[in-house]
Formats: sequence, C-alpha cells, structure tokens
Amino acid sequence: MKKLINIVSILPDLTLRMLNRIFMVREAPEKKPVAVVRPGIISAIVLKSLFVLVLLFSTAGESVAPSRNYLVIHKPGGINPFEPLMHAIGMVETMGNTMAFNEYEGAAGIFQIRQVRIDEYNRQTNSCFRLSDMFDYENSRKVFLHFASKIGPYNFEKIAKSWNGSGPMTEFYWRRIRSQLQKIQPA
Repeated sequence: MKKLINIVSILPDLTLRMLNRIFMVREAPEKKPVAVVRPGIISAIVLKSLFVLVLLFSTAGESVAPSRNYLVIHKPGGINPFEPLMHAIGMVETMGNTMAFNEYEGAAGIFQIRQVRIDEYNRQTNSCFRLSDMFDYENSRKVFLHFASKIGPYNFEKIAKSWNGSGPMTEFYWRRIRSQLQKIQPA
C-alpha cells in the first residue's frame, strides 16, 4: 500500500540523491513535492534511527564520566531500638498527629510533651526548646530519646511508664502501649 507523505517540512536536509534512492519523487498536480513511499522502507528507516539513537545514548554515559577513580560508600542509618516504642507512644498519645495539643494538660506534639519536661530537657542539655517547638517531630523525638535513653533501649515497659508519669493509670497506659507494640511486632 502506497502512502503520500509531505516531506518538505519533515526532511529538509535530505539530498536529492537520498530522496531518489529512498523515495520515488514526483510532482503533484498542485506543484507541491510529494513522495510515494516504498513498502517497508519506513520500518527500515525507523529501525536504523533507533539503532543510531541507542548507540549514541549508550556511549554518552562513558564520554561524560569523571576522570578520577573513586568509591562512594554511603553510611547506613543507625539502628534505633526505640523506634517501635516511639511509634506506639505516638499512636496512643495522638494517633500519630504531630500537631496535637492538649489544652487541659498543656501538652504538645506527637508525644504530648509538657512544659515541665521541656524545662528539664533544656536544663540537662543546655538547649532552649519551647512548648511550640514540640510540634516539630524531630524536636519531639530528641526530647523523647533523651529521656528514654537514660532508662535503656530494651525496657519498654519502664520507659513507657516513666513517660506517662506516675500513679495507677500508668499500668493502663502500659497495656495500651503494649497493644500497639504487638500490632507492630507480633510476639
């Protein structure tokens, strides 16, 4: 099946010899150059063009590679044994909401940190955090990890009870934390 293709704007740089070899050029009645394409010639052109493009792009990476030989070693993230506990406390306290604020207790952030704990943290670390800084997860995380690391990484019950405060409600609080931990890490 023969197709008519307007080659004036598509192939402006082809020479007359190339045109005659690939296409059988003739004049149309309107005096516009028109080509009759030989069957199968388009697929051959496309394949050759694709081969040239693949060849060019496969060598392009080598031509712009740096001249120095060096090895890049990425430092892996450390192991954080508190991560499951932090997740569980964040879910129990605020359902993971970093912007949570408890007006009754004056607690802010995902871990519901109160001003008295921030004051103690600032005193121990020479920091100057404010209650409003606890809406930033990284700041809340620093405060939590400071107090949790004083107890130790593998005594989640003691950390959770200490985080909650004191009194009979700490046992209920621990059961809720343990339930969240079991959802994360089934026993």
